Amino acid sequence: MSIIFFYCFVSFKAVKTIFYDYLYTAYKAETMTILEHIEAQVQQLSPSDFAKFREWFQEYAWQQWDRQIEQDSKSGKLQALAEKALADHAAGRTKPL
Repeated sequence: MSIIFFYCFVSFKAVKTIFYDYLYTAYKAETMTILEHIEAQVQQLSPSDFAKFREWFQEYAWQQWDRQIEQDSKSGKLQALAEKALADHAAGRTKPL
């Protein structure tokens, strides 16, 4: 009888632990931001997968940068800077590279 009780107790404790872990994970998943999810996933990458991810992300970041520069150029945001640079060059305040 004590063996059966012990088995039931251990089994119940295991089920209880699994259930609590499940609830905590579900709760944590609901309260985590998208960024926190991404951070958690990146931290679990293998070194080779992390290297691939890093390469992809750097390329993605450069593409975003290029798009932003193009948008700023088309909208005229860079016009004042270009005019100042040309005026400085015309006034002799620049050096050859």
